[in-house]
Amino acid sequence: MEIESLDYSEFELLVGLLLQREGYRIIKTPAPPGRVSGADYEVMGPDGRFIFVEVKHLRRSIPLALIHQFTCDIDRLRASHPDGLGMLVVSGSISARAREFLRTSSHITVWDGAVVNQLLQKNPDIAASAQRTAAARKEFLSSQASLLATTPPSRSADLIARIRGIRPGKDDWRDFEEVCVDILSHVFSPALGVPEIQNRSDDGLDIIDAIYPIRSRDQPWSSLRLEYRTRFVVAEFKNYSDPIGQRQVEAIAQYLWRPAQRNFGLLVSRTAPAESAILARRRIWLEAEKCVVFLEDDDLVEMLHAFEAGSDPFEIVDAQLEEFLRGLNP
Repeated sequence: MEIESLDYSEFELLVGLLLQREGYRIIKTPAPPGRVSGADYEVMGPDGRFIFVEVKHLRRSIPLALIHQFTCDIDRLRASHPDGLGMLVVSGSISARAREFLRTSSHITVWDGAVVNQLLQKNPDIAASAQRTAAARKEFLSSQASLLATTPPSRSADLIARIRGIRPGKDDWRDFEEVCVDILSHVFSPALGVPEIQNRSDDGLDIIDAIYPIRSRDQPWSSLRLEYRTRFVVAEFKNYSDPIGQRQVEAIAQYLWRPAQRNFGLLVSRTAPAESAILARRRIWLEAEKCVVFLEDDDLVEMLHAFEAGSDPFEIVDAQLEEFLRGLNP
């Protein structure tokens, strides 16, 4: 079956059924959506070992930042079960860097999409049941949509096609800015309000691409407001062919201003940032506690996939934040 056809809760349930079929005894099941409650599953393995199981339904290769986040969570959870193990179950693949890192963690195992598919072939009744569930949901949505005057295409699919079709470079910078604003508005609405576009700074010389007011008081936005003392998210979009560097980080940093409770920025570009940008981000955080998160095309696409699957797109941002702060040293 196609794992991608399942939404997030369906994939979580599928993992639980496969764990049971493989001889794991379920002790704790996932918490309801919106509630943070440790690992998704707590199970007793066939050998009697206690295992914390985390489920991630992401379609692309799992980035190293999410692996770091998971291993740190497991280390904390092992305080209550010193001999416990960790298991990460993902619907996609594991990046080469992440696999190399996991080889140093003897207490963590991984089921990636290939393993899940092997288990589904071994247990065709579970695969058939999951397929029927996904098909029934799809049929229901299709039948209800047919009652409307028009049936619009998937908003996320449209946005992915748009950003993939924009060429890096100065000629298409406006198109890139517009699609990025649409993506962030789509995946984070209504938590983030309607952005103010291209607000000029006090001296009237420079332009901020977008300022989003944080309207939600629920997690994770309540924590973001508190931890970074910010009521706004500043976003800048750079349609450069080359990686962004120090100058672009310093440019967004000048708009992050504590008296205005504007301390959190998203710097969106086409590829991963240069080392000079990473060093500049570290410096402005240590000197002024202004926080900048780097996002690239693949991150935005993954946010859209997560949104469609019913999981939280903010996980992509949060994993990078945790990796950045963990790597700071005096």
